Amino acid sequence: MFMIRANEIVSRRNEKKTSEGRKVMLVPLKSEKRPKGEPMYRDPDNPFNTWTGIGKRPAWLTAKLDAGISLEAMKMQGVANPREHRQVKYRDPRNAENTWSGTGRRPTWLKELLDSGLSLDDLKI
Repeated sequence: MFMIRANEIVSRRNEKKTSEGRKVMLVPLKSEKRPKGEPMYRDPDNPFNTWTGIGKRPAWLTAKLDAGISLEAMKMQGVANPREHRQVKYRDPRNAENTWSGTGRRPTWLKELLDSGLSLDDLKI
């Protein structure tokens, strides 16, 4: 009850009178923590509300999802998915599910095969 009343008071303060009537001024929601990274999703009603796609979904996003708006509809244009996988370059001959893109630390299965005498060229796809 108190939170709803406080939100009404804040929203009234953020309204600006114009010749046509009242116009709502959009302001970012106050947050104790702002996640780092590029925002991937934007609130269609308030462009200051954004979400990086990492961590807990903010209240505005869960409210929109509950209202039936899809997550893809709120995705910002031109933003790449940071979790896209790189192309696989090496595969374990013993287990086809074990793959490595060639970047980052070498997986254990690859280290074991290299220690047994195989080369990276032998495992290349």
